[in-house]
Amino acid sequence: MVVATGGGGAAAAHRRVASLPQAHSAHARTSPAPDDARRRRWRSRPIGPSIQTGGRVMPLVFTDPAWLALIAPALLVALLGWLAAARLLPGARRAASLAIRIVLVVALGMVLAGARLALPSDRLSVVFLIDGSASMVLATRDSLVDFARDSVARMPQGDLAGVVVFGSNALVDRLPSDVNELQTPASVPVVGSTDIAAAVRLAAAIMPAGTQQRLVLLSDGNDTGGDATDAISAAAARGIRLDVVLPSTDTYGEALVDGLDAPSGARVGESIALTARLRSTVTTTSTLRLLADGATVSTRSIDLVPGSKEVTFTLKTSTPGFHVFRAILEPRVDHFSQNNAADAYVLVSGEPQILVATDDPARAADLVASLRTSRQQVTVVPRTGVPSSLAALAGYDAVVLDNVAAGDLGPATMASLQVYVRDLGKGLVMLGGKHAYGAGGYLNTPIEQTLPVYMTVRDKTRNPDVALVAVVDKSGSMADCHCTSDNRGTAQSGQRGFQKVDIAKEAILRAAEALAPSDQLGVVAFDSSAHWAVHTGPINLNGLQSSLGFTADGQTNIYAGLKAAYDDLLKNPAKLRHIILITDGWSQSGAYDLFLADLKKAGITLSTIGTGGGSAHILRTLAQESGGRYYDAADASKIPDIFLKETIQTAGERIVEERFQPVPSAPSEILRGLNAGRLPVLLGYNATTAKGTATVALLTGRQDPLLAQWQYGLGRAVAWTSDARQQWAEQWIGTPEFGTLTAQLVSWVLPPQDEQGIDVRFTPGRNGELGVEVTSLDDEGTPRNFFQTVVRLVAPDLTPLQTTLQQIGPGHYAGSLRADQQGAYLVRVAQTRPGSSSASRTLGLVSPAAEEYRRLGIDREALAGYARAGSGRQLSTRSLADVWRHDIRADAFPTPIWPWLLVLAIVLIPLDIGVRRVALSRSDLRRARAWIGRRVGLGAPQPELVPGLAELRAAKGRSERRTERRITGVPGVPGVADGASVAAGSSVAAGSSVAAGSSVAAAMTPGPSVAGQTGVPPTSQPTTAPEPVPAGDESLAARLSRRRRSVR
Repeated sequence: MVVATGGGGAAAAHRRVASLPQAHSAHARTSPAPDDARRRRWRSRPIGPSIQTGGRVMPLVFTDPAWLALIAPALLVALLGWLAAARLLPGARRAASLAIRIVLVVALGMVLAGARLALPSDRLSVVFLIDGSASMVLATRDSLVDFARDSVARMPQGDLAGVVVFGSNALVDRLPSDVNELQTPASVPVVGSTDIAAAVRLAAAIMPAGTQQRLVLLSDGNDTGGDATDAISAAAARGIRLDVVLPSTDTYGEALVDGLDAPSGARVGESIALTARLRSTVTTTSTLRLLADGATVSTRSIDLVPGSKEVTFTLKTSTPGFHVFRAILEPRVDHFSQNNAADAYVLVSGEPQILVATDDPARAADLVASLRTSRQQVTVVPRTGVPSSLAALAGYDAVVLDNVAAGDLGPATMASLQVYVRDLGKGLVMLGGKHAYGAGGYLNTPIEQTLPVYMTVRDKTRNPDVALVAVVDKSGSMADCHCTSDNRGTAQSGQRGFQKVDIAKEAILRAAEALAPSDQLGVVAFDSSAHWAVHTGPINLNGLQSSLGFTADGQTNIYAGLKAAYDDLLKNPAKLRHIILITDGWSQSGAYDLFLADLKKAGITLSTIGTGGGSAHILRTLAQESGGRYYDAADASKIPDIFLKETIQTAGERIVEERFQPVPSAPSEILRGLNAGRLPVLLGYNATTAKGTATVALLTGRQDPLLAQWQYGLGRAVAWTSDARQQWAEQWIGTPEFGTLTAQLVSWVLPPQDEQGIDVRFTPGRNGELGVEVTSLDDEGTPRNFFQTVVRLVAPDLTPLQTTLQQIGPGHYAGSLRADQQGAYLVRVAQTRPGSSSASRTLGLVSPAAEEYRRLGIDREALAGYARAGSGRQLSTRSLADVWRHDIRADAFPTPIWPWLLVLAIVLIPLDIGVRRVALSRSDLRRARAWIGRRVGLGAPQPELVPGLAELRAAKGRSERRTERRITGVPGVPGVADGASVAAGSSVAAGSSVAAGSSVAAAMTPGPSVAGQTGVPPTSQPTTAPEPVPAGDESLAARLSRRRRSVR
């Protein structure tokens, strides 16, 4: 809606608001492009209908303009009502009534539409963006803070100032306010990087609406976020200008290692060159050391001058596998230590490297000898010797676990092995035994996810049931953690927390959830005697917790608790029967030798958990003699984890010891050269269940998997559920089948040899982005085209990162992914195409020190670019007044005016009624004016020129009023028509004092008219015809005189 208005109103409004600048300041470097100009014109226009006059726009906007459509019909109704009611009114009153009604209707319509008047503001809001990152020199930061403080001190009245401090993140230190004093910023951001974009976005969010808006950047310009220009441009599009303050040229002495360049791969015996790239801002001396796999291999003294320098080391490789090289710079003058080192990975290839971890190296000798005869480099480590570092594991092509329990590896190593196979494309082989698979505690672990079999038998018809009885000490010593010695006499009570007996209850509840529905659970609590809390039977999780209501009290009798559990399990038909004892280990009596013999005879196993470090020697003996496990829970809070682990291991003990002939099930490369139907007999295995996508090449006589294999991610895994030693495979040892099978078990999981024709280049980007380019050529130098190229990175925290590259040229692929963690990454490049041989390569990548510590000095070019993007200026530290220059085109801020229009409508309603219903003469207006004058003290009389004249005039006025009242009170008296109106405007004809006195006397003399008013009949008197009233005006004295004569 566009409504034409007169020029006077617009001019008046223009005088009350700030003038708009016609052009940008002379400091602007470039004029806006046509598209930018159009966008700015669009931004300056208010939202909604506006009032336009000529080429100017006075922004009158409405929140709900639909109500404006009611104005026209409302005006029509008001006009019809006016025509019917204003016929008898004089012309002036008729026009006034019509004007009031029109204004009233329009005002009410604008109230309903939510009228707002949007006018530009002359107030200025300034937010200072103070860089608090590590790259800022302390002196430079202090000078910029002083600039902000001095600027705020000179802030004009009515303007606002705020502060945002930023580094890796942005923090509001002060909201925009009119206080002209600035304290030292108290906010401390993360200093490891510089994110100017975050500061700009936060400052734009706290800008007050309806003001001119300016950002002042106080920084060295070393932005590491990467999108500062975009954020500044977006703010400029909203009308927020950004100025930059050029700091001083202060810098600091700094020497750093920009990087260590090394070939990604090499052959055994080949010489490789490693080049350290150094940079310095000062002249200084330093020491440069080169480390290979943590050991110093070379040291040099280096003289540094401002600028860059390269130092090259040459080494000869001798051992295959991944090798980590590090260059460390030790300068005499330095500011940051975070940038003094750089790493590089080199993969030295040779014969396949196999890592064999075993619980008994002597019993694994046959396996190791068989592998070495197949030209494989075998490294044997004890069961706890598997490295947890992914970089260390990456030096091996395959890992073989020979009867190694999950507890020997630990969570970190198992997680690394999963990534090792899935993301690096390496191989894993697990061999069976009494500490492998479910019996080794691998249920619900990363290793179970990696292998092609589940750790339990999931077929209920063949799943051996488990009967588990928990024997819990509830004696008084279980009320708290009281000692760490096996000697009862050193007990020290009073250290309260969670009672050990309550921790044991929590352990039972957690273990119950891990058991299968077909398993059975019982709980015996003992003090000086045994008490059944839960009788052995199917698990009822809902009632279990309420059944564990016993408290710690009494003496300790371990034997009583164990004997009760033994007597119950002796009658239980479950195939696996197990007792778990939780106690502090102090027992007074018991015939344990006979008891252990009975356990062995019945096939019942016993594991023990000693709490608080006070377990007696008897607990360890009981576990060892009964075929169970002993746990020393020095920290009682770990009892639930230990109990759960033992329960899972017990539930997974699916060991089948019987003579059987391997049964072929599916063709496999592992069985190449073997007669699968005539393989030697085996004497036992770990019962498992094959996963759906696994290939089961051999089965046992019970149809359990014996040999299962599958592809897991980029790598492969094999499960051989029997062993490879003189126990279950004693009839295999020394046979040709044994050597062929073990060699092909391992060779099948070996990754393909790295293609030397694959060259990988990484380009660090901003904000954690990493550009990847792959050039791939086959053995003949022909580009590999149209291959699916997948790059998978493993971050330092073992998080896998993956991207698929796009082909951008012959044999050339490119892409990017986010790698913002500092440290070592392992990279696997895999290329596949249907009908063609696949190609792959494994290499290492080291993320250098944070860019914040490698960018030195002040980036003036970047600061100038930020000023251009923000349509701002480059200020010096002396340009304090320029900060508060009001030269920004501010968007109009709508202010509601409908409340004032509503007040106007309320005032016009009674005014309209008064114009139509009340008639006022000029005399009424004069009286009103005089009455008001008397009330407020206006119109005070002038000093008297004739003494006593004022009294006479007052008396005259009183007489005139009394006479008017008498005349108007005698109806029908001749000659009194229009007496009141005439009297109101009459004056004394004769100006003399005598005439005035006579008039007053005549007015005060009583006459027959008074008697007529009181109802007393007048005396009969001769009547005379009344004198004719003369035409024209007549003085009051003349009327009174004529009245007296007529009465007489």
